Amino acid sequence: MEEKPQTVRLAYYGISPWEIEVIYGLFNGKFSILQEETEQNKENFVSALTIDIPLPFSEEFFKWFEFRAWERVKSIIKEMKRRRGKGNAIVVEILFTGKPNVRFVTFHQIFSYHKEIKNRR
Repeated sequence: MEEKPQTVRLAYYGISPWEIEVIYGLFNGKFSILQEETEQNKENFVSALTIDIPLPFSEEFFKWFEFRAWERVKSIIKEMKRRRGKGNAIVVEILFTGKPNVRFVTFHQIFSYHKEIKNRR
């Protein structure tokens, strides 16, 4: 991988300072970080996090980034989903550049409150 640190972009809303600090720390050793707190732009989600990684999704990336560090990234995402419980929503997107262009999306979506009330009648 390149010696010069590339920039990972973290765009988010509804993410706690603790959560973003942990995510920042996981990537800060290998990348420079650009953080962007955004307005809520996904109607059905209370929280959203997009991680733009400026490298291709490859075995070389995981050897360089280290498997253990990647497992910690996955672990914090699972914890974020757990903390929001069944009644809240979060969407996490991890975007890699290059070929193949790989995008991971995970979400925990709330159901329409209007639908739930309508079905109870």
